[in-house]
Amino acid sequence: MKNFVDELEKVIFRNGNRTLTFGIEHILKSIQMMKFEKYVSRASLCQKLCLGEGSVKTIILHLKKAEYVDSIKSGTYLLDKGHCMIDEISKYIVTEIPVKQTKFLPSYFNHAVILKNISNDIVDGMQQRDFAIVAGANTALTITVKENKFWIPMGRDSIVVDDPYIK
Repeated sequence: MKNFVDELEKVIFRNGNRTLTFGIEHILKSIQMMKFEKYVSRASLCQKLCLGEGSVKTIILHLKKAEYVDSIKSGTYLLDKGHCMIDEISKYIVTEIPVKQTKFLPSYFNHAVILKNISNDIVDGMQQRDFAIVAGANTALTITVKENKFWIPMGRDSIVVDDPYIK
C-alpha cells in the first residue's frame, strides 16, 4: 500500500512545496471517478471533490504531468498508467457503502470505506480521521478486524466492538 501512497503524494507535490487546497484524498477520488466514467468534466470533479475550479484544474494538470490522465473536449480520462494505479489501489479498497445509524455511528450521513490487508498499518485511526475531515466529514471511526473480532484501535489499547449491525 505504501507504494501507491508515495506515488499519489508525488502527484500532489509535483511543483514543489507550494501550499495546495487539495490532498491525496482528492487525487484518489479523482482517479476513482475516472475509473467508473469514461470522461469526467471539471464541473463534475468540482462538485464531487467540493473544490473550486482552480484547484480542480491544478489536480488535472498534476495528473497529466504524471501521465495518469489526459483531457479532450468530452472531459478528462485515465491513461494506461492511471488504470494501473487505480487497479493497484482497488486491491486494498474493497468497497465504499452508505452505513445506517448505530450506537457507534450516530450520524445519519455515514459512509464506510472497507479496506483489505492494511490493519497492521493502522495505529490509532487518527490518520484516517484526518483524511475524512479534509474530505468534508465531521469525524471518522476506524474499525479493524483482528482475531475474528472488530476493534476500534486506540494506540496500545483497543476496544472490542460488539454491535450486530457492524458485524
